[in-house]
Amino acid sequence: MEENTKEQGKERKSLKGIIARASLSFAFALAIFLTVFFLELYGPFELTWEKNGYRMLSDSFSLGGLLPILFWLLVWVSEKGAFDLIAYSVRKLFSFTFRIHPEKSNLPPTYADYVAIKKAKRKPFHYELLIVGGTFLLLGLIFILVWYKLES
Repeated sequence: MEENTKEQGKERKSLKGIIARASLSFAFALAIFLTVFFLELYGPFELTWEKNGYRMLSDSFSLGGLLPILFWLLVWVSEKGAFDLIAYSVRKLFSFTFRIHPEKSNLPPTYADYVAIKKAKRKPFHYELLIVGGTFLLLGLIFILVWYKLES
């Protein structure tokens, strides 16, 4: 009985985490959307809503989706270990440069050990930012198609 309540508590906590990450991702994409939209509407571009409404929406949604996707890709590449060698090298360099006894550092002695430790510490990856960014990008592409249909 207690195990069942513990599992339900973990599921609720997991669901709250997913909702929080999705809300944060949506807020990030929405902030980019609003920034681009208001820059085009009130900025130095001299665009009017009547003439360029769909273009402004397509630009705003496209950038509001593309930037979160690119940020997600950067985080994903980093989580997969693409920058581990650079991080290990810099930490090793600073250890040898600024410590009196670099051998007493808590840095693993070899790069292979460092990678093994990093791999063991990695958390499961989340896709909320990719989904929200993809939705915004899809809306941007739809508005691009509508704008081109109305222009021609």
